[in-house]
Amino acid sequence: MRNLLLKDLILTTRNWLFLLLCTALLIIFVFANSTQTTFFYAMEIFGISYALFSSAISYDDKNNSDILFNSLPIKRSRIVMARYLSLFMFVLIGTFLSLLIGGVSQAVHPGLFQPFMM
Repeated sequence: MRNLLLKDLILTTRNWLFLLLCTALLIIFVFANSTQTTFFYAMEIFGISYALFSSAISYDDKNNSDILFNSLPIKRSRIVMARYLSLFMFVLIGTFLSLLIGGVSQAVHPGLFQPFMM
């Protein structure tokens, strides 16, 4: 199961730089003029997680990985559990990226926005 999670991480490494750039642009353009930053943080985390997870699934679909998974001596429940764990891992990555970029932008320009404030 650990190798399936590692496979998902390796397959999605190309998308990380793009998502980091999108996250930075979202924070710069949206948070500077917005009063509802918690909503945008939640949507940003959802967007990053969705992009990473859908790219991992599409790589598997493109390469017909389900045929390989069915030939492995692993129960299907373990494969499904690995999928759910990879989704959880991508949510954690999205949360970390959004908080990292938000913290950096707050350090560079204090008062630009107030994260998690209503």
